[in-house]
Amino acid sequence: MTQIQPKRLALIAVVIIIAGVVVWQLFTNLTAAELLTEKQARSKVESLYNGKIVKVREQNQLFVFELELDAGSFEVEINRETGEIGSLTKLNNQISKQPENKGNKEGPTEQQTDTNSPPTDHQAQLISEEEAKEIALQQINGTIDEFETKDIDGVIYYFVEVERDDGEEGTVQIHGLTGEVVSISWDD
Repeated sequence: MTQIQPKRLALIAVVIIIAGVVVWQLFTNLTAAELLTEKQARSKVESLYNGKIVKVREQNQLFVFELELDAGSFEVEINRETGEIGSLTKLNNQISKQPENKGNKEGPTEQQTDTNSPPTDHQAQLISEEEAKEIALQQINGTIDEFETKDIDGVIYYFVEVERDDGEEGTVQIHGLTGEVVSISWDD
């Protein structure tokens, strides 16, 4: 049997170590999640909530956005690793029941404000089913035909189908926390 010379043995060991380091680096780079940038987080908040971002700060692995909506001021936390909304906290107690009129065939309506005190822990709570129905009826005059709650990407929305006296039906999509009308769609 031939013996491996010590120089060759050392060279083989170095090659194996280098190959191991390269494989480890590739594995680490491929499995490591990229952190969400502030721009990406801002875009996500703007797409989920129709409001004005007032302030942004970083806190641990979170972006914290202060957001002005028709329903008041809110603080929205987004996890930088997962991109998920962690919490939505109400900062003041002004709640607008009637958001901007978007695409409503009935014409503009007056805005109403409810000044009920916020919960003691300042965590935003879902508007009630009755409040959602009132908001929908302010958008479309008629009778409630159907009511549905959906969780879309961690955000609760109410879908209220209203039938008008002329038989036309519209569905009002309402943000479950803010009471903001997201859309009104009409059946053909």
